[in-house]
Amino acid sequence: MLFHNHKGFSLVETFASLSLLLLLITTSLPLLIHVKQQEVVLSDRRHIQSSLHDELISMLHLSNSTIPTEYERTIQDRTVTFTFSIEKKNIKGCVQWQNANEQTENFCLYGK
Repeated sequence: MLFHNHKGFSLVETFASLSLLLLLITTSLPLLIHVKQQEVVLSDRRHIQSSLHDELISMLHLSNSTIPTEYERTIQDRTVTFTFSIEKKNIKGCVQWQNANEQTENFCLYGK
């Protein structure tokens, strides 16, 4: 009859599994941080573009609005610059802001 040792995991196996777990954590953590930061960038972009749309609609419906015009507003803790001008009988509305990655973003819409 063969003698079997059933005393559990050895110390080497425990260290191997711990190092594998730490490897997974250290490689996935920066990825998760990047994904969360991009989520903030996309959320800000969506809200700012929606605000530009609303402002452009109000500019189109107000006949006494003075165009060209430029002003700033705060949207989700970001300072956003709205600029409206007339181009080829259309009203051009643009926004500019610094995103969570500290990059300048611009977005424009046109209305008639």
